[in-house]
Parts: sequence; structure tokens; C-alpha cells
Amino acid sequence: MTLPATHRGMTMRTPATCWNQALPTGSGPVGAMIYGQISMERVLLNHEDLFAPRDMPRNVDVSAHLPEVRKLIEEGRYQEAREVLPDAYAKATGETTGNTNKGREPVQPLANLLMSWDCAAPFAGYRRGVEFDTGRCWVSWKEQDVEITREVFVSRKTDLVHLRVRSTAPGGVTTRVGLSQAIDEQKGGGGRSSFMNQESEGPIDVEKRVDAEQGRMRCIWSYLAGQPFGAVAQLTAQGGTVAQDEDTLLVEGADALEIRIQLFVGGSPEQAESELEKHAEGFDEAFAQHVVDHQELFGRMELNIADPGCTSNDELLLDAFDGEVSGELVQKMIEMGRYLLVTSSGSGGWPAHLQGVWNGDYAPAWNSDYHTDENIQMNYWQALPGNLPETMMPFFELFERSMDQYRANAKNLYGCRGIFVPISFTTNGYDVPRVWSMWTGAAGWIGQHFYDYYLFTGDQEFLATRAIPFLKEIALFYEDFVMEGEDGKLLFSPSMSPENNPGNVKCLVVMNATMDVAICKEVLTHLCDGCETLGIEEEGVKRWRGMIEKLPAYEVNEDGAMKEWLHPWFKDNYHHRH
Repeated sequence: MTLPATHRGMTMRTPATCWNQALPTGSGPVGAMIYGQISMERVLLNHEDLFAPRDMPRNVDVSAHLPEVRKLIEEGRYQEAREVLPDAYAKATGETTGNTNKGREPVQPLANLLMSWDCAAPFAGYRRGVEFDTGRCWVSWKEQDVEITREVFVSRKTDLVHLRVRSTAPGGVTTRVGLSQAIDEQKGGGGRSSFMNQESEGPIDVEKRVDAEQGRMRCIWSYLAGQPFGAVAQLTAQGGTVAQDEDTLLVEGADALEIRIQLFVGGSPEQAESELEKHAEGFDEAFAQHVVDHQELFGRMELNIADPGCTSNDELLLDAFDGEVSGELVQKMIEMGRYLLVTSSGSGGWPAHLQGVWNGDYAPAWNSDYHTDENIQMNYWQALPGNLPETMMPFFELFERSMDQYRANAKNLYGCRGIFVPISFTTNGYDVPRVWSMWTGAAGWIGQHFYDYYLFTGDQEFLATRAIPFLKEIALFYEDFVMEGEDGKLLFSPSMSPENNPGNVKCLVVMNATMDVAICKEVLTHLCDGCETLGIEEEGVKRWRGMIEKLPAYEVNEDGAMKEWLHPWFKDNYHHRH
């Protein structure tokens, strides 16, 4: 029964003790993580649509105060400048902003599948692993001469979570199975926790139903202000018995156990049960169907810088800590990144957030949100060079569906046409005045992916109907936002180099960050090139080419490095975590 080592994957010799050490699998919309603990197995279940409700921010126009911000920056009064727009918002609404996460609804864990297991003898030969080329995670160990394995994958065909437990001893599978709320590991229990003084109410139980005769479990939860969500599980035991024990099912003396789980957010458990019954394939059949789709994506690119090898991740990392970074480790890291993108970004729905599609905390770090000052870009840098253009679709759709909100941001914050994308968000694109709303480069950096999609695919329809319209909205913002300085060059104020401040100024908000200039230049260049390819926007191209000519030139400091701020007042700052 020993699972063969796959061509692409990784193996570990110790179980996970927290969710972000667990092994991930997913279909894009649905994710699962298996911990690999012998006596109490936990499979964390995630669904891309599950967010905790939060009050939305209020839309208030504070753009009339922009001249005051710029005057204070020009006078070197940066700390005062950064407070002008937030203070104006607070005066108009009675609400402070600061580092508020109002409206940034945090990603939530959906449930845990728990399995208790009595060890009959001391265990040996423990391993757990993930197969990058199939999407299957597995756990294996021996008790004397008996081998036990657990396997889990999320079907790319159906979004069902499939779990199988097997023993080489006849009747060797005895386990208790239950569905529960996820355990908030920050607090050691479920329900309520905090991160950076942000508190999030956990879900409340709506229903738990267990039917031993049908081998069925279902659990429903909700947030007071939100839609119901839950999981329906179908157990199929080969041999043995299945009995109800309170809100769990007790499987005794089975040769093997298979579990299919349908997750739902909104809708009804009856609909979920109908989907579960519609896809009644056993583990092997469902896995064979899934692997075709998974491998078609993962297998489009292969990198060979080392033999795949069977060295455990634990050993590879310990060797790296000793200064020996092997080619095998580097190759596995690259393949793991590719695997995570394939399993957390489908052809529609939500793109991969800060943690992909996986999260085990009710108040996750940074809400598990979308950060646009590199994080979401970094998730998708590998998509086009790695021949995975389909995974970009949720990315594009995320930004396209919030265009009206981005236009409201541009108008309310800076009195500009076009769009302003927040530095971070989840379910909506609104922003409120705060220090981070002084960074105006998010939309332009996102625009890089739109144009790159055209460059990689040659899709002129995408260029005409999606890339150019998005880039034009960014150009409109720049046309209204940038000023002409005394030297005739364009000036960006306020400006920020995220997330750094100059060495001689203890404030993020300054002027003419090189990044702002570079992003603007790239946007306008791509827009002009794309329009010329399509033979459109002749007048616009002239205007945008003129802006490019007036952008300040990049500069090099005394160390021979590119200056981070294009203004003689600001000294570079190398002593920052980024």
C-alpha cells in the first residue's frame, strides 16, 4: 500500500502543529489542509466565498484639502501632511481612520473534519507529503507490520473534498469522524480572536445533523449579519460498522473508509446534498478524473535543475540552515509555488489572496486580504511565464468588477478622474483617507499584468476590450493628479515608496518616489504601444507621449544604487525590513 514517490512533490517526517504547517490541496474555489497527526487528524476546509461581515466605509469627498497636503509636503511638514485628509474625513463623519480595516472583510476558515485514532502499537516509518503533479496530500505510518495511510485531494472537476483512510490489516480502520468549527489557533479555541487590535466575531452554530444509516453528516453555521455556510459529508465504509455517537460517526472494523465533502456558502444544505449525490464516484475514480485537469495545468512547464530526489523537506531545510542550499530544495520551492497557484486560483471566482485559498484563523493576519503593493502581483508573476494564463482570469475579474468603487476613490480622495485602487482590500474596492491612501501606484502596478497578458498571449481582443480600457482609466488619474514642477518636470505629491521612508525623514508620505514615476511611465508606455497596435486613440497617444517626456529621469546615488526618491532632500534608507 505504500504510496510511490511521485516525480514532483515533497515529503516531511513530522506532523503539523498549526494550520500553516499543514499540507495544502485545492481546486481554486475550495481548499483543504491535512495536518498528519496520528491520534487526532484534522483536515481544515476553506471556501473562497467565505468572509466575515464588516461595516462598509462611508464615502466622503475630502479632495478639496489636497492643496493643503501638497503645501505642507513642499514645506517639509510631512507628518502634518499625512493627517490632513484623515482629519477631514473624521470631521465629516465622526469616525477616525488610521489603520482601519473597516470594509475589509476578513477571509474565514469554514470547518474542520476531525478524526480520532487509537494507536494499537508504537508507530514507525512516519511520513507525510504532497504530490505537486497530482494535487494529492498523504500521510503514512506503520504500527508493527500494519501500514495505515490517509489521502486527501480536492477535485478540480467537482470542487468536492475527497478523503480516504486505509489499513493493510483487514478491519484495521476504526475511527471517530466529526465536523466542527475551525479551531482558532491564536486563542486555542473557536470563535473570537484578535490581530493588531482587530476583533472578529466567530460564527454561530445553526444546525448539526448526523445520520449513521446513510453515513451522512451536515453542519451549518452563520454570522449574525451574513449568509449561512457549512459542509455536508458522506462516509462510505468498506466492511465494518458505522454508528452515531452524539454528533459524530463512529466507524469500527472497516477495511477502508472514504469521505466526500461538499462545502457551501449561501444556498442551502439541501442543494449541497444534491451536489454530493450527483457526484458519487469513489476515491479512485474521482481522483483519476481530477488528475487529468490538474496535470494539464501543472505539467505545462517543467524545470530540471536537480534530480527530484526523495530527501525530506525537514532535512533539506536543516541543510539549508547550515549553509548548504541544494538544487533539490530550490527546485521544490519553485514547484511548490507553481502548485499553490494551480490549487488556489481557478478560471473564475476569487484570485489567490495573501494565503492562497487557505486560512485557519478567524482574525487572520492582514485579513488574508489582497495587498496591491506587491503581494497579489507576486502571487501571479509566475502565471504567464509558467504557461498558466487561465489562472489570471480571477485576478482580472477582481479588479474589473470594482471599477465604479475605484472611480469613487479617485474622486473622493484626490478630485481626479480615472481610478484609485486601495493598497489593501477584500470584498469591495472602497478606500478611506489614511496614510496608506497616499500611495497612488496600485492601479498602475496591477495594470502591468493586463498588458503582460496581451504580450504573452497575443490576444488582441483582450488588449482592446480589457487591457486598454483599464490602462486608460489609470492614465486619466495621472492626467489629473500629477503637477508640473518648477523645472518643467512632472511632480508626484503626495508620494510613497511602500513601505519605506527616507533615511532622513521619519514619514512615509513625501514626494517623487521613484516607484511612482516608474509605474506611471510603464502605464503610459504600454497604453501608447497598445493603442498604436490597434490604431486607436491618436490624440490620446500624443498627450500620453508628451507626459512620458516630462517625467523626471531616474537617478543613481553615491553608492551606485538607483535612488528611491527623486528629490535632493531625501536620503536612501537601506535599513528596512523590505
